[in-house]
Amino acid sequence: MDRIYKEHQNEILSKRNDREEWRKKVDGSCVVPQRSTNQRIDALNAWPKPNPENCRTNPGYQLYRNKNVQMCLKFYVFNSPVPYRQGMDRCDDQSAIVGVFNTMEKLEILQRQTRCVWVNFRIGALYSTVLVWAPIDFEEIYTYDKHGKLFRKDYEWDSTAYKIWKRWVYYPGNICGIYHPKYKRLVVDDCQAPDKFLQDCGYNVVCELMQFTREDL
Repeated sequence: MDRIYKEHQNEILSKRNDREEWRKKVDGSCVVPQRSTNQRIDALNAWPKPNPENCRTNPGYQLYRNKNVQMCLKFYVFNSPVPYRQGMDRCDDQSAIVGVFNTMEKLEILQRQTRCVWVNFRIGALYSTVLVWAPIDFEEIYTYDKHGKLFRKDYEWDSTAYKIWKRWVYYPGNICGIYHPKYKRLVVDDCQAPDKFLQDCGYNVVCELMQFTREDL
């Protein structure tokens, strides 16, 4: 697991360096000075910061609440088989945590959690993975008898169980319950049609800035 995690972090660093090289070139000759980490932080801090108090007045941000937690979140949608990597790249310049989900896990499950991390669903024989919100010690075998509405089978004869497993665990924390306030569950609009395959669906990427999250409500 450590090796896989390090490889993934190295890939993120490589992409970040590629972006810096691209930023140095404008019109082929104009060089843009590379900003230091402190300069980036200063620039970030100079921007108007959305928070639960002013979230509704910030374009692109939405206010979410679960139990005693309010979050001012900005959502991105990617159509990609590896959306969490694109999401991490997108959120990286904002020093933001990224979370990816494409499940229809019920809100009631999330509301029971007190310690949560992003973990991977291991889906079917092909072991395709997506990140979901789950407690740090949570592990459950998903079967169609119990959770038939959550996932689809690749083939009618496929009896493979679906399991949450703790492979890439990026951001331990205790902030749980990101959900759609209208549907009261995690939703992806592109995946609602019964004829949609998992790989055809759009993936929702959540960029959450920790300093905009309040737990004292």
